[in-house]
Amino acid sequence: MRCIAGLTSLLLALLAWGVAAAQTLPEVRDPLFGVRIPAAQMQLERAEAAFLDDCGVGRPSIEQMSWIFAEARTEQGRFVALGGLSRRVRHGRAEPWIQNWKGELVVVQGERCLLNDPPREALTNPDDATLNLSQEAVARLAEDAVARLTRQFGSRAALVAALRAQGVYPTSGPPALRVALERPGP
Repeated sequence: MRCIAGLTSLLLALLAWGVAAAQTLPEVRDPLFGVRIPAAQMQLERAEAAFLDDCGVGRPSIEQMSWIFAEARTEQGRFVALGGLSRRVRHGRAEPWIQNWKGELVVVQGERCLLNDPPREALTNPDDATLNLSQEAVARLAEDAVARLTRQFGSRAALVAALRAQGVYPTSGPPALRVALERPGP
């Protein structure tokens, strides 16, 4: 009897370990710089499910876990750069989480919510974006992205070290990101 109880306990422990291992979240890649952050260590603000639904981020049967990587308000509206994870849910069973490498740039204008191009693409070519971005919007998004990631990594020096270590320090791409990163700050 003890043998069966012991085997049952072992099987339950293995099953619990397997479920926990299957639910481990992958790293999240910032959609502007490309720096990787373990999901378990993510300190950025989560985007609310209602906001994602209202703005058409994701599709039916897709579960989203999105964070706000940058936000800016201008006369054009409110710009929100999102990135995160998604997974398909079929017949009540969730598939593994996958990274949304490009992210979404959401533009809120009054009651309207529009999906623009991925954030990095929109900041690289603001005049060619689905909804053209003003230089003010580009600069504010870049500044806010640096501020948020500085808080995430604990300091500007730690952020720069992580960008360099991961080989994503902005030597190409949106010039506004490099300008914001190299501007003296906290």
